Amino acid sequence: MMLSLRAAGILRAGPATVRAAQPRKLASVRAKCRPRTLSSAATSASPVPFAVAFDIDGVLVRGGNQIPGAGRVLEYLVEAQSNPNVARRVPFVFLTNGGGCMEDAKAHEMSDVFFPELPVPIRPSQVMLSHTPMKSLLPLYKDKQILALGSKDYAAVCRAYGFQHVVTVEDVLHAHPELYPFKTYHKRHDLHTDPFAAVFILHDPVDWAPEIQVLCDVFEGGRLVGKDPADSGKHSHIPVYSSNSDLVFSSGYAVPRLAQGAFLTAWEAVYRACYGGKGIEITRFGKPWESSYRHAEKMLVHEARLLGLTGKDLPPHKPHEHKHYPIQRVYAVGDNPLSDVEGANRADGHHCEWVSILVKTGVYKEGMPHAAKHVVADVTEAFRLILELEGYDI
Repeated sequence: MMLSLRAAGILRAGPATVRAAQPRKLASVRAKCRPRTLSSAATSASPVPFAVAFDIDGVLVRGGNQIPGAGRVLEYLVEAQSNPNVARRVPFVFLTNGGGCMEDAKAHEMSDVFFPELPVPIRPSQVMLSHTPMKSLLPLYKDKQILALGSKDYAAVCRAYGFQHVVTVEDVLHAHPELYPFKTYHKRHDLHTDPFAAVFILHDPVDWAPEIQVLCDVFEGGRLVGKDPADSGKHSHIPVYSSNSDLVFSSGYAVPRLAQGAFLTAWEAVYRACYGGKGIEITRFGKPWESSYRHAEKMLVHEARLLGLTGKDLPPHKPHEHKHYPIQRVYAVGDNPLSDVEGANRADGHHCEWVSILVKTGVYKEGMPHAAKHVVADVTEAFRLILELEGYDI
């Protein structure tokens, strides 16, 4: 069986229409690529020097529902990977600033949305949430007490990653109700007498007043009770790690909603106003920060090798490099100029080339400033553009 993009509804009956922010760039990339036929049959996997990293909210789904055309693109990619008769099987991952759950739960959720009648075709190894790279902090904080903030199942995620002493704001306020006397909290986990070693913000906080209060309380020195604003500056700040800097995100509502970046902005303003802090250093994960893109590259290399792509017949990405990567270009499809586009542009040129593609189905609206290499209507147009850039005969 041969898969056809046109039969899958991804291509129109006539020539594909490509909208590019930089037409000259499109022409230059085409000149470097040999023509290929995506629907041609082959008995073994052929080298595909590119991969795709999809954002989720605003690109594939909105308010829990499929964005038109997204299902057809994913269906083609998933079916192509499992079909040995398809010559070009493309590695792809999901690179999202969402979170608050485990990667396997998100993979199941995506599978339920796009492939409800099939066994899970999306693997957890294809899903990178905003806090996935924070696993790298385990050697530093595995046995230390940390204050975790967020929503959904953020604390359970933190414990599942291996952090053994995770305390939430609810735990703190149950033990010390005098810190915020306007609400009653139920006990969940015990607090240790040791000070907090760090703060982890794993997902969007939802109860900002008590969360900002406790965060201000523990930020200097990691201790809670008896702190006086006059003591500000007498203790060193404990590290704060954030998984997402987005101010807003695309949901089912017509206007983007506030996200974790907005919470961080509010906390910094309150801390400066109340405690005279001049600046707060936050170690940031998620898009657009480099750590997330390096992690995504490792995921894509893993996916490529699962498809039998080794990169041995491809030249190194840079002349001085001796290591061959199975992918040389990553197309990052996103809807947010400040995270998806900026992150891909920053990542470009490390182990492989990153090409930012901005869609108009989420945060981005016509006329907003951006630095995307290409702008298209939706994910279907983005996939057509990728194939055109790679020189496929479509």
